[in-house]
Amino acid sequence: MIYRELNATFGNLNEQTLQLTDGLNVIYGPNGTGKSTWSAFLRVMLYGISTREQNKIGFLADKEKYKPWSGVPMYGKLRMTVGDRPLCLERTAGKNGLLQTMTAVYEDSGRPAELSEPPGEQLLGMKREVFERSVFTAQGALSVGADKDGELARKITALVQTGDADTNFSLAKARLEKWRRAKRYHKSGLIPDLEERLRRDRTLLEELRRDKEQREELFVKKRILVAELERLRAQIAWKKLEQIRLAEETLILAEKRCTAELSEERQAALELLERLYFERNPADTKKDVSHETFKTLALGAGIGGVAAAAVGLLTSWLVGVVAGAAVFAVVCLFRRKKRKKIATPTQEELLAALRDVDPKADVTQIRSVLARERLRGQQAKQDARFAEERLELLLRDVDHEELVRCAEHAEELPERFDSAAASARMGEIERSIYRLEMETTAITSRMEAKGTIAEVEARITAQQAELSAAEAEYQALTVALDTLCEVNGTLERSFAPVLEKTAGELLARITDGQFCVVEWSGSDGSLTVREHPAAPPRNILSLSRGTLDELYLCLRLAICETVLDGEESVPLVLDDVFAFCDDERLVRMLSYLKELAQKRQIILFTCHKRESLLLQGDSAVHTVTLG
Repeated sequence: MIYRELNATFGNLNEQTLQLTDGLNVIYGPNGTGKSTWSAFLRVMLYGISTREQNKIGFLADKEKYKPWSGVPMYGKLRMTVGDRPLCLERTAGKNGLLQTMTAVYEDSGRPAELSEPPGEQLLGMKREVFERSVFTAQGALSVGADKDGELARKITALVQTGDADTNFSLAKARLEKWRRAKRYHKSGLIPDLEERLRRDRTLLEELRRDKEQREELFVKKRILVAELERLRAQIAWKKLEQIRLAEETLILAEKRCTAELSEERQAALELLERLYFERNPADTKKDVSHETFKTLALGAGIGGVAAAAVGLLTSWLVGVVAGAAVFAVVCLFRRKKRKKIATPTQEELLAALRDVDPKADVTQIRSVLARERLRGQQAKQDARFAEERLELLLRDVDHEELVRCAEHAEELPERFDSAAASARMGEIERSIYRLEMETTAITSRMEAKGTIAEVEARITAQQAELSAAEAEYQALTVALDTLCEVNGTLERSFAPVLEKTAGELLARITDGQFCVVEWSGSDGSLTVREHPAAPPRNILSLSRGTLDELYLCLRLAICETVLDGEESVPLVLDDVFAFCDDERLVRMLSYLKELAQKRQIILFTCHKRESLLLQGDSAVHTVTLG
């Protein structure tokens, strides 16, 4: 691959062209003539310009740093030879004025080249990070470190040991470690997450099972209480029906007795016996006022009162009272004379009337029989009234059909069944059932919030299967990592000497044998040097600035020789890499670059005339003076 021509409107370059040839190209120019700008332009053409990069303190992003000074949009063209074909890579500015739109055309056929962004990855076979740390050295950037993705180290490992950039054990190790960390990393990762979820779900399952057992116990207690409640309710209903039947029977008997005691025939017989008795024994009326006497007094009082009122209205109240008393006396006297006119009943009539009332009594017991019979009638009437009131009280607010239905399930009542105690017990049972229902509702709500047992068990089964698979994968990844580490250690021990040998030989050539041993650790990129193999290793920070730059340049060139050997002769770009190099070492370095330029194109930017003077007249060197 050869860069042949660059045409740029970029930074302080305004439609300027830079012609290049194969071999060694020395581009000389004082400060400010665009050497570093041409270098940056070449990188941008291959890898684009970042629009996300932001300005920082002491740092200016490329999109700001390389805005054309003329104020026109950016433009760039890179003509190169790739293989045996001429390729033209062209970039034009987008709406933001930066180089964005890229076209690639093969100049021999005019057909577009199938290149995607960034084209440098396909043309050079390396990403930007590798490009900037191997074949491209910007001003003040000799260090091979700061490879944040470790791609350069991985590429060195892969290419030196296997010859295939895709066969990369370091990358495989990083990926395996990443995958293993995804499975388990201390207390994070898939396995700890699954274990924690499994622990929570198992705890939840235990809680659900305890809740279920507790709820079933409450159901059993409730069923027992409900059965007892139904039994007591049936017994009370049975007792109630029994009381109602007894009350109905008592009422029927009382009504029959009352009907018998207060029948018209019996009342007539009692009146006849009483009348005959007092007519035959009028003297007893003074001691015991009969019914006729009461009637006489009532009739006299009534007529006398009416007369007294009438006369009082016509005359005066005093006259009315006298008149009323006179009328009362006349009525009583008249009634008495009328009774005296009645014939005195005979002993046989009296005895016959007594037989109708009480056949077993004799005439001497008539008064007691009359008193007893009057009392029996009143008692029968009172008993009937009491029996009716009791029945009404028992039937009050009672659904008889429901009572009968409930009593059908009653067991035999105990000998001493207390309805009041049973009702009190029913109240206790109902309160207990209410409390059980409240507890059951709370447990059910808690269980519904947690989910069903079947759901949790299914989730646990799935998690256990997932955990087993994850643990198996973790073990497999651990075995794979251990194996890779062993292989990688072997490979590092194999390829490190190759790189160290090439860099050491070049450093010994440049320093004229002052330092001849370079030791590089591929795992962390640390560097040490020795004056000779038996000398102790010297930390590179103890070297002078010039020697340190020379060491890094030797390492970069060794990388190109060992790691990139086999790529399509990727051009080497060096920007002011000899600023701190003394004249003697510079001569030796330029001699090496001339040898290297026979295999790959080299573009050397410098602000010193000594490189041009040292190479003046060399037909193998193409010199360009800027400004």
